[in-house]
Amino acid sequence: MRIVLIAGGRTAEAAGTRGSAAHLEQAARALGHRVETLEVPADPDTRWSALASARQHDVVLPLISGLEGALELLDVPYVGSPPDAAALAANKATFNTLLTGWGLRTVPWELHDVGRDGVSASPAVPGPWYVKPARLGASYGISRVDAPGGLGTAVRAAADHDNLVLIEQEVPRPFIEVEVAAIVGASARISPPMEIRAPGALWRDPRWKYSLDELPVLYQGGAAQECLDAVRLMIERSGVAGAVRFDLFVSRGQAVFVGEVNALPGHGAASTFPRIFELAGVSRPEQLEMMLEAAVRNHSRAASQRVRG
Repeated sequence: MRIVLIAGGRTAEAAGTRGSAAHLEQAARALGHRVETLEVPADPDTRWSALASARQHDVVLPLISGLEGALELLDVPYVGSPPDAAALAANKATFNTLLTGWGLRTVPWELHDVGRDGVSASPAVPGPWYVKPARLGASYGISRVDAPGGLGTAVRAAADHDNLVLIEQEVPRPFIEVEVAAIVGASARISPPMEIRAPGALWRDPRWKYSLDELPVLYQGGAAQECLDAVRLMIERSGVAGAVRFDLFVSRGQAVFVGEVNALPGHGAASTFPRIFELAGVSRPEQLEMMLEAAVRNHSRAASQRVRG
């Protein structure tokens, strides 16, 4: 099979996509596939022609958010969610609203449009707070704020990445951070819930996100089944597909809070998505093979639906 990985981009996540591509290349070669990595050009005049070259391959594995619509237009199988589901997952505020409607628990939050309202923020929700770009991953631009005096600086830091800024109340401490990985095609292969430990860290900033010091271990607490039920509901209702990671928190009282869904998780050395599946006994080449099968299956199903329509 001919595979192309699309990496780079213009956001703070660009370096992480390159690291993911390197590890996926290794997995693809271990499976005997032909693989290459396409770096998205900075020049907008050549960007489309570069992306169009993806049609020469059997499966595309985009590592940059927002390419789903272009790949649908090119009509090639790709690992990932359909454009509407990908857009929902990428916007934390929109997805939080959906979660509430589905009966799932989120922390209190507010959305601020810095382009319209400026950087001053006086949230109604009590602190401590996490201030974050509404449409960026890997914890870039996120700050933890203990006192109102730090909110302005935190909002400016988030606004460097996105004019839409989310202010969330922290989950009551002590809490356990739990992640679940899934590969969604004809059916969903869902990992066991894994507790993510960052020893000595108050929260998982980008330094921890890209550190092997993070230790995923099997979560065996009393809320494990509720975590899995929440993941299955989010898969069913949101329409996400391909490789997906779900971030949850379990409070001291065993209440489960949904943090976010990442419809384009990393695959680098320290990325928790592949490490979670590895702990569940699924190697990186096996993960990739399931992702490729899901891409072909999802593309074929979408094509048949278009014909019937």
